[in-house]
Amino acid sequence: MNAPAQQTIARSWCFSGTALHSGHTAHVKLLPADADSGIIFCRTDINTCIKADSGNVGNTQLATTLCSDNAEISTVEHLLSALSALTIDNLTVEVDGPELPILDGSSVPWMLLVTDACGITKQQVPRRQVKVLREVSVECEGACARFVPNTNGISGYAVRIDYPHEVVRRTGNCFAHRLGADDYEEEISRARTFCYINDVELMRHHHRALGGSLSNAVVYDDKGVLNTEGLRYPDEFVRHKVLDAIGDCYINGHQILADYEAERPGHGVNNALVRALMADKETWKWV
Repeated sequence: MNAPAQQTIARSWCFSGTALHSGHTAHVKLLPADADSGIIFCRTDINTCIKADSGNVGNTQLATTLCSDNAEISTVEHLLSALSALTIDNLTVEVDGPELPILDGSSVPWMLLVTDACGITKQQVPRRQVKVLREVSVECEGACARFVPNTNGISGYAVRIDYPHEVVRRTGNCFAHRLGADDYEEEISRARTFCYINDVELMRHHHRALGGSLSNAVVYDDKGVLNTEGLRYPDEFVRHKVLDAIGDCYINGHQILADYEAERPGHGVNNALVRALMADKETWKWV
């Protein structure tokens, strides 16, 4: 049986949007990339490129941030999540500042940009994936996560969250997903990032979430969700955590063939898990 081919986008596309944390307008260009290039983020304002790699992840507070020397590119997880579902192996992402746009707070705009605006093309080189051979687990910042070997050759994600707010609790604390482009688009892609209203002022005091609004996040108080349209899924909160996990696990640009299981996950524990896996060559192999 032939291995699946690597993929990139068929044509370049430019667009712009608001960066969640800085509040600035970010101008982005997606470009095709050669086979075996991986996913590269380039800061056009300072002429610096950073490869998506677990070792290049710096700050994981409220977003996944890639760092190199004095340069950083933040909020890459939603794009990576979409690329994982669409099996895009090689891509160059140019942006004129330190953060990608948040768009609507989910990954569905990224999926539509790739599939409808750019298109997808196969490359004449086989895809490489990481097959987990032995369980790997980490604990970090009150969260725990692990990769468990499976035999079906499809990445699985199971997440349990535990928020103190009843509004979140009553929507559902657990969700499991088996990664595939069609299922992902239907079950995961529309889940938006979320925030408790009382945390907004604190974040903005620390110069975070300056571009946040009800158009790019689910905001809730002690009584309910403040967005007039309500939730896109009955359990949108936990589904967004799955969306983030899929993106964070694709940080090296390769599918990790295993079952990911986590309690109270965040970007920090997700990156710690991928780093722990890749650091121990006895726990995985290329397939």
